[in-house]
This record gives sequence, structure tokens and C-alpha cells, in this order.
Amino acid sequence: MSPGSPTTFGLLASVPVCTPLRQGRPQQQVQAPPRLQPRVHKKLPVILQDGRPVCESLSSWSTSTRRSRPAPRATSPMTPTTRMAGKEDMKLLGMLVSPFAIRVRMALSMKGVSYEYAEEDLLNKSDLLLSSNPVHKMVPVLIHNGKPLCESLVIVQYVDELFAGPSILPTDPYKRATARFWAAFVDDKLCPAWIGILKETKTEDERAEKVKVAHAAIMQIEEAFPKLSEGKAFFGGDSIGYLDIVLGSCLFWFEAFRRMFDVEIIKSSEAPLLAAWAERFGETAEAKEVVPEADEAVQYAHKLRAAYAAAVTK
Repeated sequence: MSPGSPTTFGLLASVPVCTPLRQGRPQQQVQAPPRLQPRVHKKLPVILQDGRPVCESLSSWSTSTRRSRPAPRATSPMTPTTRMAGKEDMKLLGMLVSPFAIRVRMALSMKGVSYEYAEEDLLNKSDLLLSSNPVHKMVPVLIHNGKPLCESLVIVQYVDELFAGPSILPTDPYKRATARFWAAFVDDKLCPAWIGILKETKTEDERAEKVKVAHAAIMQIEEAFPKLSEGKAFFGGDSIGYLDIVLGSCLFWFEAFRRMFDVEIIKSSEAPLLAAWAERFGETAEAKEVVPEADEAVQYAHKLRAAYAAAVTK
């Protein structure tokens, strides 16, 4: 196998195997070294690129398909599908306290894109929202030239690829795939836990269990921060990037929970790196422009919990 050739670990007859990604005679199957197994999910597949593991099938696909492309530049390259920020027929359906909508607003701001904003009430959803996102019926929805896009991670990547300007995702294919992996981790592991504190807990014990799950996710991100940031201030390096937006959009809700329930999602005594990062993130111009105060989240939380209670008593 030539140097730099990507290698995947798959599952065949319940045995982890190593199979080079090239045509020709099948290579000998070998046991994956324990140190190369994923440390977060401990699941397959894992692709090794120059000895560096990438987990999750979609992230791995992103790395492998970009292998033969020219190295991207530090800013989004001008291609036939890339356009300069200017007047666009673009409308964003969002909500002031939705961290997912905040991600999109930050991305559009970083690219200098003008857009129309429509505030949604998720307790009384508009016809436009229901028709634009008939699957989840949730914000954010970005309507570009009459075509709706849903899901915050998808929209942020779309904005990054479509508009010229500072790259939001890393330009290096491996770092780009790694950022996508950890963004998915935030949404799959951390977000359900902290949202569950608000929606699914009625007793102190139930709340404590959700907080425990959230803390476990935070500690894994804390452990990964030095490598992801390469010793710099943010996940994106010297300035905020994709993963900073994804995690940072949740921080004002963490502060709201501290005020409401006296719980800390990011404890400085246990996660000092993330605690310091959170302080830096909150001081950035990008965050100050878009992220609301925690009081807004507290007010909405009381409104939401009252609506849930009313629904139960009916």
C-alpha cells in the first residue's frame, strides 16, 4: 500500500478488518490496532489518512472524496457556483433564542450576506414554516431564491460553500472532516441532554441525570480541545470557525440553566479549557452581534414550561 493511501476499518463477519481503498487483488485482512479505534463512539467505520483517524461515515466520505482535489485556499475559492456576498433573494426563518438559528445568522454575518429575517413562534408556527420544512416543522429554514434549506449544520455548510470570504469550515480536508465529526457529536450527544433539562425533567433526580449526560459530553470535548484548536484560542484557530459556532450557539442557554436551576454545564473546575474558550467566544464581535442575553432564554423557558404544563392538564 502506497504512503498516504487511505485505509478503512469495517465490519465483516463481526471481525474488524483493514481493507485498502484501491482496486485489484484483495489485501490481507488484519486486526485494527487498539490505538486506532475511535475514542468517542468506539464504533466503525474509521478511515485512516496518513495515520490520522476520521470517524463517522459521512465525515470519512468527505475526506476521501476530497483527496484528489487541489488544496483549497484560506478563503472560499471563487468557482462558478461561488458568489460574492451581495443582494440575494434570501430569507431566514428563525427564532431569537434558537441556538440552531443563531448558527445560521452567525454564518451569514461572517460572510457578509444580507438577508430578510422572519421571527417564528414555535408555539404558533406560520404557514410558511410548515410548508418550507414539512418534515421537522422547526427553525432554522433558509429560503434562497425560493428554495428552502433546513437543518443548521447543513445550512452553515451551504453558506460557507456558496459565498466567497473567510472560510468557516477548515480548508484542510482532514480538519474539515474532524470538525464535522465533532459538530455532529454536539448535536447528537450534548444538545439532547441540555434540551432535556428544560423539556423532560420534573424532579431534581431527573434533572441531575440529564446534567450528568451533558457533563460527560462536555468532558470529551474538553479533552479534544487542545488538538482541535492546535493550542490556539478557538476551535477554528485564531478566530472562530465552524465548531465554535456550533457549540458557542448553546452557551447562553447554559447560563440560563445556571440562573434557573443552579446547574453548570461547563464547570471551570472540571473543564477549564472550555470555560476559558467560552469567555473568549462571548467577547467576539460575531457573538455579540447575534447571540442574545441569557435573560431572553430564561423568559422563553418559563413560557415554554407553562405551555407544556397547560398541555398536560388538558
